[in-house]
Amino acid sequence: MTFEQLYFYGPTVSNPANRTDLLTLTNVKLSSAAGDVFTFTTGTTHNKFIVAVPITKTIASVVDIGGSSPASVFFDAPIVISVDNFDGSDSHQYNLYVNNTAIAYNPSTTFRVTLNS
Repeated sequence: MTFEQLYFYGPTVSNPANRTDLLTLTNVKLSSAAGDVFTFTTGTTHNKFIVAVPITKTIASVVDIGGSSPASVFFDAPIVISVDNFDGSDSHQYNLYVNNTAIAYNPSTTFRVTLNS
C-alpha cells in the first residue's frame, strides 16, 4: 500500500506538513472504486478541520449533516504538500484542504465529504 491510496481527515490544531503530521489526524480511509464519500465528526474541542487527499482528487462538496437542516461547509483552496510512503520511498503530492471556524462546534456535528476524481 502507498500513501497515494489514502485519505486523511478530521479535526486538528495545526496544518499537517508531512506524513507524520497526517497520521495524527483521527481518520484515515483507503480510496475505493465504490465511491469517494466519507463522514467525520467535528467534536467540541477544535475549530480547524482538515481533508487531505491525493493530488488527483478534489473536494466536490462538504455538507454539515449533523444539524436539523443540512448546510454547505466551505474549505479553503487546497495547499499542495508532499508526503512519502511508510518506508520513506516515493514522494506523493496531496491536496490539503482546511476549514477554520471562529469557535469549536457545540454540540459536535458531522461533515459529509464528497470527492471528485
